[in-house]
Formats: sequence, structure tokens, C-alpha cells
Amino acid sequence: GTGRAAVAMAAAGRQVTGVDVDQNVLDIANAKGGDARYVQADLSEPDWQTAVDGPFDAACCFFNTFLALADPESQEHCLRGCHELLAPDGLLWLDVFNPNFDLITNAVGGATELEPVLFSLPDGRSVMRTTSLYADITRQTQHVTFHYAWHDNGRRREQTRSFDMTWIMPREMERLLRLCGFQLVATFGDHDGSDLDDDSARQIVLARRV
Repeated sequence: GTGRAAVAMAAAGRQVTGVDVDQNVLDIANAKGGDARYVQADLSEPDWQTAVDGPFDAACCFFNTFLALADPESQEHCLRGCHELLAPDGLLWLDVFNPNFDLITNAVGGATELEPVLFSLPDGRSVMRTTSLYADITRQTQHVTFHYAWHDNGRRREQTRSFDMTWIMPREMERLLRLCGFQLVATFGDHDGSDLDDDSARQIVLARRV
């Protein structure tokens, strides 16, 4: 991504390497300064880890990025690459949505619209984002479309971005980790360290390389 986590962790004194498939967002991350370094690689591909110099004490995948690896093979490539780059007993953190079945079932057979979000850019412009979801139960994916609208010098501008995401059940996550050489240490229901339960918004997963 654009270094939101990498910049903060490097500022806290960690030696950080960020990885993304998109050189454009890595350029944005580099422009933020700091001591983090960035490498272009596709986590969904086998042997992506050969582009990265390890070993590392920890690997982190934040902000639902792991769910953008929407098929099992891509998820395994990502995790096996992390396993190879981690030092013995190295830690893996994954931060993903806990499946919301009301949201998923409402999006089956047709798109459902989420509440619009208004946010500001660093240059002061305000952007309205609306989100459409279309769920495919058979493929275990949600097709996500972001619609952005803003004004430049009084002229309305629009942009659309679409991609697929999957969802992962906690037991499915544990089996996937075990398959790729990790032992589950803990699962939390949010960033505050609360326990995972049916109403949790997130799965925050901590695993250890074995």
C-alpha cells in the first residue's frame, strides 16, 4: 500500500520492508519519507519472496489486504512466502474482516449498496465514496466496486475501482495457516485485543512459524 503502516512502524524504530504489486502506490509510500524500504512483488505468485531480503522477525498483512487474495492458491503463495522469509519462531499478523453474513447474503444475486463515506484528501478536497457489493457464494467472493466523486474547480469528477475479495471463517483460517507451516497463537475480535465472537467486526490473527 501507500505506507500507512510501514511509515509508522519505521518511525517507532523497526526495520521495515513493505511489499506491493503496484509501483504507483509504492512511489507514494516512498514520497512520505522515513526509513522503510519498499519492494514491488505480487504476493499471489509463487516465489514472490525471492524479491525480498530476509529474514524477518515478523510479517504483517493489514487492512483486509489478505482478503484481496481471493483464491486458495494465491493465499497459499502469500503465506508460504512469508514462512520462507521469517526467522525461526517468527510471527505472522493477519488483519481481516470477520464474515458478516447479513451483508453477504444481501449481496447474493444483485449488488447491495453500503453507506456512503465522505473523506478529505491531503490537498483539502472532499471525496464521496459509495460501495457496491455482489456476492458469489459458490466462489466465496464478493465483487467490490468503489465509486468516487469529487469537485475540481467547480467541475464534478468521478472514478470507479473494482476488485474481488473473499471471506475466511476462523476455523478455515487456522487450517490454512497450519497447511502453510504456521501455528495459531491467538485470534482477536478487533484492534483493541477483545476476544473473537459472533459479533466481532474483525479477525486479528497471530501465528508463529514452525
